[in-house]
Amino acid sequence: GGVIVNDFIDMKAEKHRRGVERELQNAVKRDRARTKVLRISPFGLIEMTRQRIRPSLKRSIYEECPCCNGTGSVKTAESVAIEVMREMMRASSLDSIGRISVELNHRVATYLANKKRKELLDLEDRNKVVINFESRYDVNPNHLEIRCQSKFGEDIAFSHSMSSK
Repeated sequence: GGVIVNDFIDMKAEKHRRGVERELQNAVKRDRARTKVLRISPFGLIEMTRQRIRPSLKRSIYEECPCCNGTGSVKTAESVAIEVMREMMRASSLDSIGRISVELNHRVATYLANKKRKELLDLEDRNKVVINFESRYDVNPNHLEIRCQSKFGEDIAFSHSMSSK
């Protein structure tokens, strides 16, 4: 779909111009897309617009990647880990929470264990919470599921702002 412009150099004879227009009109009749062919301009340009009626075959067969939302890339383990740290800080700051269980992609869990160990220990000590990680290989890189419990083991609803697709 879109606009198509053809430049016919030295197309001076009106008879030849109309013949080209006619042949082009006949050629696009078989196309299911809505096509409009304009007349050849005094400069020898012919313009066509083409509008697709239905999605392309590729769009009909494939769908956007649930991991990257169709961008073709996913966040790095480091960037996801930073977001995870923010969510854990927010959860651990609530007085009623005593345990935080975090389910995430194995790369992010590894990054947190290797690069953010001190910050995690400080977070646990400062807010008197226990943080557990469940590292999974079968989830996408942005996956994050946080489950919170009170100091007495009761589940506490906590909604986090990160995408958990």
